[in-house]
Amino acid sequence: MEDLLTNESLRGMFKDSFELTHFAIQVGRRSVASGDISLKSILGWVRKHPTQEALDELDREESEGNDE
Repeated sequence: MEDLLTNESLRGMFKDSFELTHFAIQVGRRSVASGDISLKSILGWVRKHPTQEALDELDREESEGNDE
């Protein structure tokens, strides 16, 4: 059975609730913009990339791709 993202496990990934909330909003915005807004896909992405650094890296890659 795949691991579930519980409140407790999510809290361990971020220093406080505000950081977790900010991360969740960014992931949600990205999902809406890409058209892939299913909860399963969002949770799958968070499970594979549970840090702000992963989201920042994705933003950098996208902005570099738009500059070309």
